[in-house]
Amino acid sequence: MKAIKYSVALPLFLLALGTLFTPVRAAAGSLRATTDCSASGSPALPAKVQLAGLDVPRDLPVGGVIPNSKVSISWDVSCKSTGITGGKHWALFFQSPAVSIVAVDGLDRVYKQVQNEVAGVGFRFRDASGSPLSIVPLDGYAAALDFGAAVAGQTSFKWSGSIELVKTAGAISAGSQELQPQLGVAGQVWGNGTGDGSYFKVGYSIRKPALTTCSVINATQAVTLPTISQSALGMSSMNVDDGPSTAGGTPFTISLQCQKGARLYMLMTDANFPGSESSLLFPKGKQWGQVGVKIEREDGSDVRFAPDSSAAGAKGQWLIGDTPDGVLSIPLRAWYHNYKCGSCASNAFPVGAVSVQATYTFSYQ
Repeated sequence: MKAIKYSVALPLFLLALGTLFTPVRAAAGSLRATTDCSASGSPALPAKVQLAGLDVPRDLPVGGVIPNSKVSISWDVSCKSTGITGGKHWALFFQSPAVSIVAVDGLDRVYKQVQNEVAGVGFRFRDASGSPLSIVPLDGYAAALDFGAAVAGQTSFKWSGSIELVKTAGAISAGSQELQPQLGVAGQVWGNGTGDGSYFKVGYSIRKPALTTCSVINATQAVTLPTISQSALGMSSMNVDDGPSTAGGTPFTISLQCQKGARLYMLMTDANFPGSESSLLFPKGKQWGQVGVKIEREDGSDVRFAPDSSAAGAKGQWLIGDTPDGVLSIPLRAWYHNYKCGSCASNAFPVGAVSVQATYTFSYQ
């Protein structure tokens, strides 16, 4: 008998994570409210960028940038020559409302704002060359992004870079947060006229924790049943009604690489007859009633084939169990099957090579 071939249709789902943090507390400070500077560029100050409905892929590595979360920044500030007296720095100051900024352990200059935090999501600023930037105490503020010295009499300032959201480690929960630093020179000028006019607000929301994913290690495989005689299926005396008979049992295993966190269900479909709800597989173009190949689950029950579906409660679907962190093996066994009856000698398993095929679909519920 020829091979039984299996293929996989596996949908991809999403999950996200959190981490441990090292605190760096931010303290309130003050800038002198002025109209000595005005800003142009992108995003235009006062800026409010909203990153809505973000998903964090479960298989995104820790430290990876969350898809669709990067915001490019380019500011060009013009000031009066009397506005800046020197001795301080241009910066983005985390100051209002009072916030605590924490550095994420083990990740390069990734930070977290503790207020209304979304577990598992940090942020990182980069300069125009792509180098990550540090958030440090500066000019009386406990948390600031330092853009360099503000020289006395300075009339122009430019900065380009980006902010991105980063996956950290740990558990995640759906939620939203807003970062709202202000651009300026401490105690001297705002970056765009007033305090409110100098906000750079970035809001984001994680729509939902992503679901666990599994990938099939042996997505396509051939299972070859042994060559047997018809007598092995009890067909030497066809005048006796003996009921079902099986032979040639051949074990095989479907293996998956998984991450824990979901319940895994499985469904198998006859690739040659995708609408079949039989417990037997048949060769292409030939349905033999009670003669075919069956697949047995680990508990000894027969697989009941059904039309492909990943919907919860679909016909033919059965529970595999909770996904582990690592390899999940699903043992199965294929058999020749015949239903022996004295009045249906033509129902004997045919002589010669036969090939059947099934597909299997996993779903997470």
